[in-house]
Amino acid sequence: QERLMPTLRQRNGSWQAQVWVNGKQTAETFTTKKAALAWAYTLEAGDTKSSPALSDKPMAHFLKLYLREVVPTLADPAKNESYIKFLLTQSWMDIPLNKLTSTHLTEWRDHRYLTCSAKTVHTNFTLFKTALSRVKQPVEMFDEIKLRPVLEREVPRLEEHDEERLIEAAEANKRAKYLKHLITIAVETAMRQGEMLKLERSHRDLNRGIIKLPARITKTGKPRQIPMSPRCEEAFVSVMDLDAKGELVFRKNPFFETTDGEKRAIPVTKDALRKTFETARAAAGLDHLHWHDLRHEACSRLFEKGLTVPEVQSISGHSTPDELSRYSHASAKAVMQKIRGQ
Repeated sequence: QERLMPTLRQRNGSWQAQVWVNGKQTAETFTTKKAALAWAYTLEAGDTKSSPALSDKPMAHFLKLYLREVVPTLADPAKNESYIKFLLTQSWMDIPLNKLTSTHLTEWRDHRYLTCSAKTVHTNFTLFKTALSRVKQPVEMFDEIKLRPVLEREVPRLEEHDEERLIEAAEANKRAKYLKHLITIAVETAMRQGEMLKLERSHRDLNRGIIKLPARITKTGKPRQIPMSPRCEEAFVSVMDLDAKGELVFRKNPFFETTDGEKRAIPVTKDALRKTFETARAAAGLDHLHWHDLRHEACSRLFEKGLTVPEVQSISGHSTPDELSRYSHASAKAVMQKIRGQ
């Protein structure tokens, strides 16, 4: 069969590929040059099957499917639902995929960079591709959009007396008597904030000295058991005593009882914890510190105690050893002591 080289033409942000086979011209339009070339070369090679056609349904349609069918199965449905509902308000959401162009996406990308971090933009595009891939829709148009590299934040270790200053600052807030105990629990267990606040009283076994996290409250959807250190046990006992006296929080919320009638082990809202922690870290001169850094600190301390990677992973709940390594660093002081044989 006689074939000629494909011809590409760009118009209004789209790419049209034209291929001549046996004197007959065939043409298709794509959102990216890469997709157009792939189709043309596939046809030239003798494969009459073209790339999957882009849907005439908009991105909003596929995000709503994802919201309805996938989000309820995730560890934090409320957070994901809120996030997707925000994306559904974006201007290009109602444009059919087969009319969506790289210009639409790059303009939206640039607008997002003015209002949020590179990591957030990367997460946005990953979600779009995930929602499309699960229903076998092409994602090349999103792959072609260049994104800024996501630079990992350098997570600080707690230096000498940092934890002591932080707890002293927490004690100063008489309307948040829970805070100093939650800080202790965080650095002793490596629990995520969401896991800690979703913990129910029955998950806390002081007799055996373990915390039993069921799959439904973990980020990974896998259950795990966390051994409690003496400091962690003391912190939980203090929380229980304050709760029994009605002195743990300033005001309780119906959220603290689950639909099954179970009581929360730590009846504190995420927003209240954020505000009180921000106040305490400022008073302690640790404005750079994030709550999640306490989980990082806990993992690093477990390694310094001599636990192996699988042992720390079983406590922290990281999905892979590589993921765990990003959140665990030995302190410079501990390394120096080992080098000097101290």
